[in-house]
Amino acid sequence: MYDNNLLMDEKKQVFHSDVMHLEGQKNLITVCEPLQLVLQCSVEMETALVLGNALQSQIKLFRSRGFTPVRIHRDPQSAFRLLTTKFENVVIDTKGAGDYVPKEDIQIRRI
Repeated sequence: MYDNNLLMDEKKQVFHSDVMHLEGQKNLITVCEPLQLVLQCSVEMETALVLGNALQSQIKLFRSRGFTPVRIHRDPQSAFRLLTTKFENVVIDTKGAGDYVPKEDIQIRRI
């Protein structure tokens, strides 16, 4: 049975991403708004190439479901600064030094 209440009118999504370190494992955690979905992607290291590929897979997943990621908020980690122009039609917003990005930090603590 199909539930029309599960449809979302707002297709534009904002990502809040950070790397979670847990028991020697690294995971890219992304909170998506307004959908309020949390994505997790295992990463081997925190290089621009590895993090870029992980973000690209998350963006691709959302686009395949009809959503449009428009902005990614990140802490000012050097690897993410190198990605600011790498994703078509997506702005990567790295916060200034000392800024706090609470959405993904809250999810990381819950996980």
